[in-house]
Amino acid sequence: MGAPAEGGLGQAHRRAPLFGGAGAPGARDEYDSYLPQVFKLLRGGAQGDEIAGYLVRVETESMGMATGCTRAQNAATVLLEWRDWIASRAP
Repeated sequence: MGAPAEGGLGQAHRRAPLFGGAGAPGARDEYDSYLPQVFKLLRGGAQGDEIAGYLVRVETESMGMATGCTRAQNAATVLLEWRDWIASRAP
């Protein structure tokens, strides 16, 4: 089974942006500040709705962006695919 996206989990934001503005200058630094909580959710077994809810809260409360529920749900789906792929390869 191939990886769900190229470049590793740390590069998932390029294929399914967690927030708007992916590829914009400074966007990677912005992601870096929120990824630890995303990883904590993933490692804790969170499902898509919980992950998407966190992403929407960050967008609206921390970044002052308009709600991107569809974008957040799409990003959560990609992250869950990665989690499942990584788990399937564990010894």
